[in-house]
Amino acid sequence: MRERVIRCMHAAAERGFTLIEMIVSIVLIAVIATVAGLGLVKLVNGYISTAQTTATIQGAQIAMARIVRELGMATSINSITTTNPASVNYTRWKNDSDQLPADEVTNTIALSGTALQINSASQPLIQNVASFTLACCDAQGNTTTTPANIQWIYVKFTLSGGPTFTNSVNLMETY
Repeated sequence: MRERVIRCMHAAAERGFTLIEMIVSIVLIAVIATVAGLGLVKLVNGYISTAQTTATIQGAQIAMARIVRELGMATSINSITTTNPASVNYTRWKNDSDQLPADEVTNTIALSGTALQINSASQPLIQNVASFTLACCDAQGNTTTTPANIQWIYVKFTLSGGPTFTNSVNLMETY
């Protein structure tokens, strides 16, 4: 009977885990979870960075499209500064269907601090602009700053720590 009890005790001891085996298993699980967690954090940070960059680029493209549309609708260029920070003062119709002089509006596109704005509006076209330049050419492609001779305006702005956006506007075309 005594042998039977001793055999049962040995069998019970062989069926379980030792304390060292349990600790090693817990440490391995913790290391694997830490590595997986760090990988997940990097993945989320990459997604956030990409989303912010995409939003910035889309905002810059919208701002450039607005500038091109505004200058394309200009009936006259009143004054222009081509160096950084550039500005252009122009007159255009209030909307596409108006053709009366009383229906004209004068606007200025300029860099105010780091915000590119039309008429110093409370809502800028785009923020974080490092530089804004304009280049003007006449019909023969010669550089000019005489408002009456300007046919082409080349618009260029660079975002702080980011890309440069360029476009051109032919003032003789209707947009």
